[in-house]
Amino acid sequence: MPPSKELQKLRLRYSFPSLSAPKETYIYNRTLVKVYMSINDPEIALKPMITDRYTESDLIHIDWLERCWVKNWKGLNVLDLGCRSGYLCQWAMEHGASYALGVDIEDPPQGTVEKMLRPSQGSTLKAKTQWLFKKLDLDQPKWGKYILSEAEDPELKAPKVFDMVLAFDIVEHLSSPWLFFGECYDLLSEGGILAVTTPNTNSWERFLRADSWSGVRDPQHKTLFNKHSLTVMLRRAGFFVDLMRAPIRSLSWLGPVVPDFGAQCFCICKKKNKSNIL
Repeated sequence: MPPSKELQKLRLRYSFPSLSAPKETYIYNRTLVKVYMSINDPEIALKPMITDRYTESDLIHIDWLERCWVKNWKGLNVLDLGCRSGYLCQWAMEHGASYALGVDIEDPPQGTVEKMLRPSQGSTLKAKTQWLFKKLDLDQPKWGKYILSEAEDPELKAPKVFDMVLAFDIVEHLSSPWLFFGECYDLLSEGGILAVTTPNTNSWERFLRADSWSGVRDPQHKTLFNKHSLTVMLRRAGFFVDLMRAPIRSLSWLGPVVPDFGAQCFCICKKKNKSNIL
């Protein structure tokens, strides 16, 4: 796990922000990764690799999960959609998860994958520190079937459903978030947790800089939400919304009364029976 002082530093920065504070990237040197080849590769094979990087956004997401009492990873099957370096998969495994799969349209960023382990080394990797990466386009129809196909391989010991799906900073990049949430629903176990973050159109930043705020600066953003619109879509997709917040992180020292005009919506919801969809 990252040093606790890094999370404390992050919380201190957001409680007492400095305009001159640099954007920091933290380096971590114990992560063991198994990278799964592209579904288009005719020789689909697992390869053990080394990665040593996590970013500030990884720490922010971990902090948010812990603040929402998502702390017990023991025995969980975890799916991280839009995993980037995959550090959250690693975090889950090191905190007791049974299985973690990271999915992204791109390979881990350059510099994250440091070197290939020799075959003799691969046999000595501890199972509790290994996770899988799968290269996959989440904008393609029925992408969930490629996730479930792993359950047919007995060597992977992949689950047929997941207890937790993480979708951090991904839905705004997709052509159809509605279809995406439907696939997430099908991949979750009954009562399974879906955690989502996405830019908030009701943020203070958008009101002050409508044409240049963070939600519209990225040309790859296709669909934007606020708390209400995201809640409605998730409920109609079959989820019970446990928590929907958009806190201003620099005012986190205010605790539960922090205004909900922050840059991102943060949501924790659970799968429910579709016969009860509102």
